[in-house]
Amino acid sequence: MPIYEYQCGGCGHALESLQKLSDPPLTDCPECGKPTLQKQISASGFWWLVWRWP
Repeated sequence: MPIYEYQCGGCGHALESLQKLSDPPLTDCPECGKPTLQKQISASGFWWLVWRWP
C-alpha cells in the first residue's frame, strides 16, 4: 500500500497516510477539522513504485 502525503489548505498541517489504491482521498484535516486536505506529489512513493515494478 502506498503512503500518501497530504497538506491542509486551511491551516497548513501536513500528514502522511497509508492507504489502498482503491481508498478515496482524505478530505478532513485532523488539526482544524476543515475539508481542505490536498494530496501532495511524493517522490519517495514514486521511486518505491518504480523499484518494485516487475
